Amino acid sequence: MNQPKLFILSVAAVLAAAPLHAEVVMLDPAFVSCTLPLLPGGVTSYQNVVNQSGLSSTYVSQTTTFDSYIATNPTSGLPATNFTVVVGTQPVYVFDLGVKADVSKVILWNSISGALNRVSNFTVKVSNSLDFSAATNAGTFSLNTSNPAYPVSAEVFTTTPATGRYVQVTFNNATGANTTFGEIAFAGTVVPEASSAALAGLGALLLVRRRRAA
Repeated sequence: MNQPKLFILSVAAVLAAAPLHAEVVMLDPAFVSCTLPLLPGGVTSYQNVVNQSGLSSTYVSQTTTFDSYIATNPTSGLPATNFTVVVGTQPVYVFDLGVKADVSKVILWNSISGALNRVSNFTVKVSNSLDFSAATNAGTFSLNTSNPAYPVSAEVFTTTPATGRYVQVTFNNATGANTTFGEIAFAGTVVPEASSAALAGLGALLLVRRRRAA
C-alpha cells in the first residue's frame, strides 16, 4: 500500500478513535437553577452554592485537578452569605457544567449538624440534555451529620460513571422546613469535542510522517 493511501487511512482511524484520557479535574457549574424558591430576606442567588465564596481554598474549573484540590482540605464557613436557603424540603437543583464531562465525583459542604435544614441525603442524575429525558442515575448518597460547627469539611462521593453536560441533584433535608448547604462542586474528565480530538491525533500523525520522511 502506498504511503499517501496509508496516511489517509490513519487519519480516518484517528477521527473514529475514542477521546484521549485526561486527568480528573474540578468542574465549576456555569449556571444553577432550582425548583424551590429562595428563603425571603436571605441570599438572593442560587449561584451562591457554586461561587466558592465560603471556601477556605478555591479552584480553577477544568484546570485544577481533583487530587490537588482535595489535598488542601478545603472547608466552608461563615458568614451566612456563603450559602443558600430554599423554602421546602426536597429541592431539585440543575447544574450546567458548561462542557460535556465524564462526571465521577460530587464534593459537598453541608450546613452544621445542629441545623435542622441541613442536607441528609441526595440523588444525582447526569444528562446531555437539559430536560433530562435521557439521563444516567449516578447514585444516592448519605451525608455525615456529625460536623459540630463551622468550618465544615468537604464530603466526597464517587458516582456511578455518567457522561453529560447537566447534573441534576435532588436533596432531602434533615427535619426542618427549609433546605440549606454551603457549597457543591463536581469533578470528572472533560470530554473533548470530536474536532479537537481529531486535530490532536492528526498533528501526531503528521509529526510521525515528517520524521519518517527525514
